[in-house]
Amino acid sequence: MSIKTLFISFAIILTVGIAFAWVGSNPTVRVVYPDAIGDADICKVPINVAIEQYNTAQGIDHTKVWLVENSDGDTYVSQAEWDARVDMPYTGAKIEDINREAPFVIAELGTDLIKEDSTYFLIIVGEDLNGDWSADTTLIPGVSMDGDSNLSDSSIAYFIGGAPR
Repeated sequence: MSIKTLFISFAIILTVGIAFAWVGSNPTVRVVYPDAIGDADICKVPINVAIEQYNTAQGIDHTKVWLVENSDGDTYVSQAEWDARVDMPYTGAKIEDINREAPFVIAELGTDLIKEDSTYFLIIVGEDLNGDWSADTTLIPGVSMDGDSNLSDSSIAYFIGGAPR
């Protein structure tokens, strides 16, 4: 076996190994408060929105969170509701480089965004270091408060605005 063949074989093995090592990712993001699993919490205003974001295979690059008002009263996100969503935190800043399972507060929602007795969705998706998203946001219109095969139940919270504190 020549040195050239040995070198080429080594380069192929190295390239394939790096490619398989790079693919592994498990981004996990979830809404902790309001409760995403139980849903339909009545939350007194102001509401401290708490999330978790982590990745067991690598870091989370950033997370996007949206507030969606449920204007038609059902438990599904319509296209019109999705189009009227509010980015959170509403300062426009990305939630970057946090990779831990402990919940943390990202925003306080006041009476400027939350109306008493109105219903809302909080939706969260995370992007890992490869640029892979935890959910396809183009498929969110039509999803229920229980999530679906694209968006997990823990990534969408349905809640009711309560009285101001």
